[in-house]
Amino acid sequence: MVREWTWGVRLAVVGVLLAMPTIVWPAWQLTFPGQPEFELSVWTWGRLEIRPGGPGGADSPELRMAAVPLVVHVLILFLASAATGVGMVRRGRHSQKLGLAGTAAGFVLVAKGVTERTAEAAHWGPGDGPSAPEVTTLPAGLGENAALVVLTGALVLLLGRSAVRVATPLWRQLSVRARADRDAEDAVGRGTGLGAGGIIVHGVRPVDSTPPHVSSPDEGVPFSDLPPDDDRFWPPKQA
Repeated sequence: MVREWTWGVRLAVVGVLLAMPTIVWPAWQLTFPGQPEFELSVWTWGRLEIRPGGPGGADSPELRMAAVPLVVHVLILFLASAATGVGMVRRGRHSQKLGLAGTAAGFVLVAKGVTERTAEAAHWGPGDGPSAPEVTTLPAGLGENAALVVLTGALVLLLGRSAVRVATPLWRQLSVRARADRDAEDAVGRGTGLGAGGIIVHGVRPVDSTPPHVSSPDEGVPFSDLPPDDDRFWPPKQA
C-alpha cells in the first residue's frame, strides 16, 4: 500500500504541473486556411483571442475573457499542487486524504478542459475543401492531454487497493446470493418433476420433465387437450 501510494502521489504532482501552462497559454486554435479572415485562440479557462486577418495579421487581437473563470482555474490548480505536494513529502492519514483530494480536484479540472476541447474540435472539423476550418491543439493543450493520462494513473494507484477491498466482499455476497437462488430453483424443479423453469404448454409435458417416481413419460396420469372419449369409462354409460 505504501509503495502504490508513493508512486500515485508522485504521478499526481507531475500531472498537476503538466496542466499549469494552461493558465498562461491557449490550448487550441481555430484557423481558416482558404480565407484567413481571423484566427481564434482559446484558453482552457475560457479566454478568447481573435486576431483579424488570420495568422500574422497586422491588426491588434481582440480579447474576450472573464475574471472569475481564471481565478477558479488558478485556485484549483495551485490548491491541487499544494495538496499533492503535502501528500508526497508527509506521512499520515490526514496527508493521504489531502493528497487524494488534490489529485481528484486536478483530475476533474483537466478532464473538463480536455472534454470541452474535444467537443469543439468535433464541432468545427475536420472539413473538406481549401476553406475548411482547421483545429490545432497547441503545446499547452498537449500538456493538458498528458496531464489527464498521468492523473488517471495516479488515481488508479491511489484508489486501486481500496476499491478492491470494497468490491471483493460485495462480489462474494452477490455470488452467494445467486448460488442460493439457483439451488432453490433446482430444488423446486426436483420436487415438482419439472426442471428449473420447466412449464407445461397445452397439456404436453416436456420430454426432460418426467416425475422422479415415473420410469417413462408414457406412464403416470394421462392428460390431454382432446375432448373426452366415452369408450374409456367402465362400465359404459347407459344410453
